[in-house]
Amino acid sequence: MVSFLTKGERPNLHLHIHDYKENDDTYLVVHHSLYKGHCPSWGSLSSKDTGGGMNWTPSEPSHQYVLVDRGHSRDEPPKIYLFLRESVATGRCAWRDPIALHGLFEYTLGYWEWVENILTRYSPKLSAARLYDEVRASLFTYEYSDALMKAFVECWSLSTNTLLLPHGEVSISLWDLCKLGGLVVAGHLMDEVVPSAECLPSSLDKSDRIAESCRFLLHAYHHLVSSSPDHSISMVDWIGFAESLRVFKLLEIPSTSSDEVYCAAFLSCWLCVFVLPLDPAGSIPHNVFKMASCMVVGKVVSLAIPVLASIYNGLHLITAARYPCNSGCCFPIHYLLGWI
Repeated sequence: MVSFLTKGERPNLHLHIHDYKENDDTYLVVHHSLYKGHCPSWGSLSSKDTGGGMNWTPSEPSHQYVLVDRGHSRDEPPKIYLFLRESVATGRCAWRDPIALHGLFEYTLGYWEWVENILTRYSPKLSAARLYDEVRASLFTYEYSDALMKAFVECWSLSTNTLLLPHGEVSISLWDLCKLGGLVVAGHLMDEVVPSAECLPSSLDKSDRIAESCRFLLHAYHHLVSSSPDHSISMVDWIGFAESLRVFKLLEIPSTSSDEVYCAAFLSCWLCVFVLPLDPAGSIPHNVFKMASCMVVGKVVSLAIPVLASIYNGLHLITAARYPCNSGCCFPIHYLLGWI
């Protein structure tokens, strides 16, 4: 039985749910809506069966409320969402070539050796930031099928971010990324910014470990960019530079900070290679150093949200493109393949 009642020291309206089988009661506080103008205030509900053996009380007759979308209108005709398969069937677009995608995790020279080293030496740091399983997942490759991806995007709705199947609509969610990929949902915001000079400590200030690691990573980035003809750093160059012992002497990194800087250098690479791959692929930006420095000191960062947003955006670019094969979008395809 479900009913509304007032209880507590401060009289608050509660939704009372009574389970006869378990003889258990659940009370949920009813709060005022933050978004007003879509539904009148709650009135009394009639004691009529609402299905599932639950009754509304009290018995004073009134209206029965139905939960609908806030933009719902009975007068509007139902919307018809178009899918890419209709465009393919009518000849407005065709699959002539494989889909040009970026973001699928592939072999990178020196990366797997670096992963094994990090997992062996810094497992406590990774576990504190809830990254151990996620980092370990980058030790494997993921099989990609162009035919499967084409069939997938043909049934993908860019209006609702759902996949239309014969038995209904499904979609990859934050829960899926958490369970399948181990990505954290609730945590610090993934903030890809370059901190200003005022935010970075001097060489004598060791109080802020995050800023100190970030400062050394920015120095390493500047050193590599200065020696690069095209002023960009490939992932292979970053791995080779970070793995060499000369980086600690060149940047004058103290022994007390060397482990954190070394691990943060790896997490910067891991974020760009596996979690949120970049276009052009194989390069590393300097706006990931702050978040990598936060992770290495044990801060839990929410990665599931930006990964899901990247997947949705990539699928949107493919399905909305006039020539889907040439969309050239970039997103972490391996998470989508794991869900499929």
